Amino acid sequence: MLVHHICAISLLAGYMWTNFHCIGVFFATLHDVSDPFIAIARMFVATKYKNSISAVTFVVMWFSWLYTRILVLPTSIWAVLKYTTPILRNLDQSYYYVPFMYSMLFFLSCMLLLHCYWFIMITQMLYSLAFKGKLYDPQKKDIDLK
Repeated sequence: MLVHHICAISLLAGYMWTNFHCIGVFFATLHDVSDPFIAIARMFVATKYKNSISAVTFVVMWFSWLYTRILVLPTSIWAVLKYTTPILRNLDQSYYYVPFMYSMLFFLSCMLLLHCYWFIMITQMLYSLAFKGKLYDPQKKDIDLK
């Protein structure tokens, strides 16, 4: 989690520092899509609705995570690399922007690797919920849903 926070703070600070607000807002919004579903699923695990609403929001969160963080994020990183970097090389201050873009792409790639790792963990939790009837949380013990 520390690596995630270092990458996120570096990305946000870098985008503000170099006035690449559009790219920064896009990636921040892309990461925020699945967050409400995570909060809702965690909230309903502690209630009597943990079997129905929690499972539905967990599945919705899984699909939103798959789409936004596993499919759209790599495509977006590739688009930034392919279309933005050649434009920046033609600017007068390219000595300033090009190294920044490569460092930001490094941080985005680190975030992508973290998202893939977390997606595997979430998929294991979903598998455990669907076939074993228990919500397996790798950070905690099993949560019985009956």
